Formats: sequence, structure tokens, C-alpha cells
Amino acid sequence: NQIKGIGQFLLFHNYYTIDQVKLAKAHYCSQHLLCPMCAGVRAAKSMSKYVQRIEELMRQNRKLKPVLITLTVKNGEDLEERFKHLRRSFRTLLDRYNDYKKKGRGFNQFCKIDGAF
Repeated sequence: NQIKGIGQFLLFHNYYTIDQVKLAKAHYCSQHLLCPMCAGVRAAKSMSKYVQRIEELMRQNRKLKPVLITLTVKNGEDLEERFKHLRRSFRTLLDRYNDYKKKGRGFNQFCKIDGAF
């Protein structure tokens, strides 16, 4: 029932002096795993936290390129073992990339992406 009423109530404030319209209140179900609207709102809130940090880092060092990477592994019995596997695999990936940049060897799919690092 909560999901049925999503987006039925939206209250906007019109700031005509600065020519902006902002969402002030809305009805959400807060079930981000089921509801696309709530998932979008949740993602926007979390991104707003990171955007400030990223912008500050970019001001400090103009050569940095922000990259979002999602790493996945198959499910296993032991979470600690899976996490160690993920860290080892990522370290191997970075080592191969560094070898490619320094020595021209260790080429992999990651190196094909222009500007990945």
C-alpha cells in the first residue's frame, strides 16, 4: 500500500528571486530496494555528500579523474574469504596496470579503457 501512493503528494517552493524551484516535501515509501523513486532519492542524497568531497579533491589536484567502479564477486560460504579475494584481485589489477604503464607489459581489459586512471 505504501508503494501505491508514491509521488502522489509533492510540494514545491518557487524561489522566484533566484529563479529556482525546489522540492520541499514529498510522500515516499522508503523502500529503496523495491521502489525506483525512493532508490533515486536515496542515490541523490548519497551523491550530494560525495560531490562536495570530490570537488574539493579536484580543486587540490586538477589531474585527478573521478571514476566509479563497482566490483562484484560470487557468493561464498565465508564473507571474510570473499572480501580478501576481492582485495587481492583488485591489487592484481592495479599491479598489472602499473606494469603496463611502466614496462609496456601486463596489458589487460582495464588498460584498454582510455583514461581509466
